[in-house]
Amino acid sequence: LLNSRDIQLNPQYQRDVVWPHPRMVGLIDSLMENFFVPPVIFNLKERVDEDGCKRPYRVCVDGKQRLSSIQAFMEGRIGCHDKNGKTYFTQKTDEHGNIAKPARARILPPYIREQFSRKYLVCYEFLNLEAAQEEDCFARVQLGVPLTTAEKSRAKTGPWQECAKRFEDEFVEVIGLADCKRSRGFNNLLGCFAQILEVQNPSKPDGQPAFRASTSSINTLTQNPNLLTPEVKSHLVSVFRTFRDLVAMDAQVFESSNYATTKAFAPVELVACSALISMNQTNRDISLLLEEIKTMRQTLREQLADLRLNGATWKVVWRFLATL
Repeated sequence: LLNSRDIQLNPQYQRDVVWPHPRMVGLIDSLMENFFVPPVIFNLKERVDEDGCKRPYRVCVDGKQRLSSIQAFMEGRIGCHDKNGKTYFTQKTDEHGNIAKPARARILPPYIREQFSRKYLVCYEFLNLEAAQEEDCFARVQLGVPLTTAEKSRAKTGPWQECAKRFEDEFVEVIGLADCKRSRGFNNLLGCFAQILEVQNPSKPDGQPAFRASTSSINTLTQNPNLLTPEVKSHLVSVFRTFRDLVAMDAQVFESSNYATTKAFAPVELVACSALISMNQTNRDISLLLEEIKTMRQTLREQLADLRLNGATWKVVWRFLATL
């Protein structure tokens, strides 16, 4: 069922599989011992297939981590433990997903595999929830790993969220420069959007752009959909296309470059680079933009011990950008 159209396991607000391996195995052990497992929640909806017939399908609102763990066990990607702590598999797969030879792994007897396949999970079903109701339910009933701030933001809908999701798909090379696990890439994008708008129209009396990539500023941005005009959207697309071109031309500029501190590309650098490109892409060629980004990254590390996504770091970023 999980591989069919009858269950939608990955609606947009859902997270990736975030349970670590021991927790996934622990769930299987619990099922083997008939321990209680929290219910799975579905939204029961209806689709129209190619033949014109209406058919029901279920959207997984809560329980993706549990269902994914069970699927991984049935496919042989994780095992379970016996009373002596030995690991057994339904079938053992190698790193390529191919079935491994039984001699390389302990395989459960057929009757135990059959017993497991007949186990049930308690399921609750809602009928035809609206998208907003579905997302609200998802945010309220998390029983596994708590949602991060970024995941909560991604679970909501709106013009800014939809724009960020499209950018996640279109500009993978850019978003992947910084940590993008657990929806951090989505949040980084919204921070870039907010900072670019602030640089274009500073809110401070002295005319210097304030830091706008904070959680509170991102929330303010997403609550103002009217700010996402066609002109703004076009400019953001242009900035990130240029950013992608820069990464394609010289990826080493965005790598560690043997820095003594903060070797990884920090989220604040994603914000800083997008602001730099926004300010200068029309009056600089690609080579000069690359050189300025390289110099900026070095300057930040010379002046700061740690590159945090906060106002103090942004002040150093802006001092550099203001000199260009």
